[in-house]
Amino acid sequence: MRLSKNLYTFHFNGCFTKYLCQTGKIFAAFFEKFLVAA
Repeated sequence: MRLSKNLYTFHFNGCFTKYLCQTGKIFAAFFEKFLVAA
């Protein structure tokens, strides 16, 4: 759970800092489904 939370936080931080927002949104959608499934 901790790892997932860290990755989720990293995604948000990355989207607003280094990651491209477009790529971030795709990653967010996939990660959200993954969290819901898990």
